[in-house]
Amino acid sequence: MSRATNTQRLDAARERMKIEPGAKRRAATSEGHEYKRDSKLVERIREDFREIGLSGREREAMAVYYSATSRRRKIPLSIVIYGPTGAGKADLVRRVLGLMPPGEVIDVTRLSRRELARMVDSGALDHKIAVSYGRDIG
Repeated sequence: MSRATNTQRLDAARERMKIEPGAKRRAATSEGHEYKRDSKLVERIREDFREIGLSGREREAMAVYYSATSRRRKIPLSIVIYGPTGAGKADLVRRVLGLMPPGEVIDVTRLSRRELARMVDSGALDHKIAVSYGRDIG
């Protein structure tokens, strides 16, 4: 699949995420206000997943999505995704996080421990989605 096609699909999925003109995107809130108003929210999210090429991986994608949209809660969810090399873990996460509002996802993979600690101490990661691809834990 070409990059242009993926970009077009992502743009189309983002466009459909608007509940009404001027409204926040579904991912922009985790307080549940918009969730309660949309009785077909889960099906619309699954449709977004299919649009960005995640057919057959909706269950895993939904786990990433729930974790990402919990970022504004008092105690947000955290997840660790593991599996064999080449299983598509990073691709899944990148595609799902591409549905989040711009500026909400921070890739901390290449940050030193010192830089990461500074960001945590300064509050730069508060209510953001911090993601690390392929970094050893420990």
